[in-house]
Amino acid sequence: GAQVQIQYSGQTVNALLYYVSPVQINFYVPTDVPVGSGVFVVTAQTKNSNGSLSSSAPVPVDIATFAPVILAVTGQATAGSVITLWAMGLGPVQLGAYGLMWTTTNTVVTINGISVVVEFSGLAPGLTGVYQVNVLVPSGIPAGEQSLILTQDGIASLAATVKVTP
Repeated sequence: GAQVQIQYSGQTVNALLYYVSPVQINFYVPTDVPVGSGVFVVTAQTKNSNGSLSSSAPVPVDIATFAPVILAVTGQATAGSVITLWAMGLGPVQLGAYGLMWTTTNTVVTINGISVVVEFSGLAPGLTGVYQVNVLVPSGIPAGEQSLILTQDGIASLAATVKVTP
C-alpha cells in the first residue's frame, strides 16, 4: 500500500488518499496543516518478500488556504435555472443553514464576465473534500459556450466552459 506524509515544522501527518495508481497519487491535505511551506514524502510498500518500505525524495510545496479548481459543472444553464459547480480548494467551512458546511469567505462566480448569484457554497454532502456551489443563471447571458470562473477569497480558478441555452 501507499501513503503520503506531509512534513512541516518538525511534525509529520498522514494524508487521506482518494486515488492511487502506478503513476499518480491523489490525496487530501488535512485541515490542520498550516499554510506556508511544507514537504510531501510518498511512502510505498514494495512487492518484495520482506515487505520493506521505500520513500520518495522530499518534495517541497507551498500550502495555501485557497486554491479553487472547478471539477465539473452540472445542470441546464438557462436563464432562471440553477447550475451546480463541483470544486476543490475553497478553504475553511462552518456549520450553517440546513445543517450544511458553508464556506467561510465570499464565493464569487462569473459567467461571461457577469457576476451571478451564489445560492450555496460549501462542502458537498457525502463527498470528502469536494465543494458544491449552486449558482442562479441570470437573464442576459448570451447563448452558447461561455467562460465560467469561480473566485474564492480573491483567488480565481481557471476558466471552465458552460453551455448557455436560450
